[in-house]
Formats: sequence, structure tokens, C-alpha cells
Amino acid sequence: LVKAYTTPDRLDFYNVFSERDNVADLGPYRLAFYRVISLKGKDDLSDPKLLMVEYSQTVRANLMFFEYEEKDAIELAALQLKVKEGTISSVTHTRGFLSENLHEYMPDSQLMRYGDNTEVTNQWEADILNRAADIESSKKSVNECMEEYIKKSQENVLYGCTFFEVSMIREEQDYAYILGVNSTGLHVIDRKTRALVVSFPYVSIMRWSRSSKKFNFTTQGENHWTMLTKQGEEINKFMGIYVRFLLDNKD
Repeated sequence: LVKAYTTPDRLDFYNVFSERDNVADLGPYRLAFYRVISLKGKDDLSDPKLLMVEYSQTVRANLMFFEYEEKDAIELAALQLKVKEGTISSVTHTRGFLSENLHEYMPDSQLMRYGDNTEVTNQWEADILNRAADIESSKKSVNECMEEYIKKSQENVLYGCTFFEVSMIREEQDYAYILGVNSTGLHVIDRKTRALVVSFPYVSIMRWSRSSKKFNFTTQGENHWTMLTKQGEEINKFMGIYVRFLLDNKD
């Protein structure tokens, strides 16, 4: 399933590609198709159009929501740089090339922790450029790099998530979270740090309900979770689709 949408996000949907891709300039907005249902292993990445859509969507999710170890973030950033630049040159791609736009390659989860540390960010840039040069030497094509980027991203528990801003009241305080819904379950992410707080596989969720202001679910052991959100109906819709799919394809 895909839906048309316009996005003024800080991460432009198409900025993962270079100007050579001849994307029409629509000002601060881009019209694109955003797939909202994702099932691991069900994609035909040999289709160039699907590959491009899946890749650009995966980059956006990785940078804005996913949490990675530094070495994995560097590897993904190097693949992304190769895709965007097409060719990595020892003349052009040297220290300072990424200094102004490192946020387009490293995930928010890393930038929120270390983005103000110049020593760390300089090392990130050096590592990304060195790894990108290695990828260039391997003669991998841009499409091969996009496919590898997707496959590495699929190892993350949040892959394929649709994300919703929610909050929870604990001890009379309002805590801000992001709720991710994908084919494996529900995932609660800290909105400030992008750290994954907890995941709930569908087999652990006994029941759920929604209203115009809340989304509720109960896990094994009668643990009740209430999330404040105006998107309860949307969350319910995605959960229903995934649960039905899992039941229909149960061995």
C-alpha cells in the first residue's frame, strides 16, 4: 500500500539522490509515494522503481527514527554517500566535504548524543569518507549500494515502521514518545533521544482499543498501556492489517 503525501520535513524526501536525478524543484515540498505497509522479504528489489522508493524511504526512517551502533551508522552513511554522489573521488571527497551536511548521513540518535562534539563528528566524517572510498574500489554499482543499504536496514527491529507521536502520563508527568508499528509489533521510542524503550511483539498483545484521544493495549500479565494520541484510529488500522496478515500466513 502506498499513499501520496507532501513533506516539509527537515530531511527532504529526495535529498538522498543528487541533482543528476533531475527531480523537479517544488520548493520546500515534494510530492512522493510513501509505502505504509512493509513486509520483510516480500520486496522485489530487482525492480529499479521499487528499489528507489524503498531506498529513499528507508534512508528517511533511518536518519529520523532508528537507533544504530556507531559502526553500523558509518557503514550506512558510506553507502548513502556513494548512492548520492555516484562516484567517490579522492580529489573531491576529502575532509570537509561533509562538514556542513553530516546530519543528512548520520542518524538523529547519534547526533543528539555527540553532535556538539567536534572531535567525534570529525572522526565520523573521516570514517564515512574512508569507507565510501573502499566501496568505490569494490566497483559496486549505485543500485547494488541501495540494495545493500536496504538489506542492512532490515536487520533493525524498527524496519518498515509507520511512526506516530504519542505521550504517556506517569506520576502526573507527561512523557513524549514515538510509537512505531510494523510487521513484528509495537515499538516505543523516546522522542528526545530516539532510543528504543521497549518492543511488544504481536504475540504478547492480548487486546487493544482506541478512541479519539487515546490508544490502549494490554500485554501478557495484564499490563495495561495507555497512550495519548489523536491517531488512535490510524494505529488500529495498521495493527489490524499486520495481525490479519500474520494470521492468514500462519504455518
